[in-house]
Amino acid sequence: MRHQNSVFHDLLKRVPWAEFDRLVAAHNADRRVRRLPTKSQFIALLYGQLSGAASLREITGGLESHAVRLYHVYPFRPNLTGCDGGGVVSERRH
Repeated sequence: MRHQNSVFHDLLKRVPWAEFDRLVAAHNADRRVRRLPTKSQFIALLYGQLSGAASLREITGGLESHAVRLYHVYPFRPNLTGCDGGGVVSERRH
């Protein structure tokens, strides 16, 4: 079976990640992050915007349903536990 990248993956390939990382460092955006780094938050919110998600639950549900196809783009397993004050909780997969 031939491998095909998702449209979401193709879109993320066009993001200038070096510039993104430079801006995160320049603004110290990840300084007090506990669970969801800026890059992961950006990816989750971009997915939510493109999918038309109306809630955090829809974003995490969508990311979980596409986890097999998005493992190389979004290497986190979204979880709603504790999202009241800190956003989507994520755990790295190795």
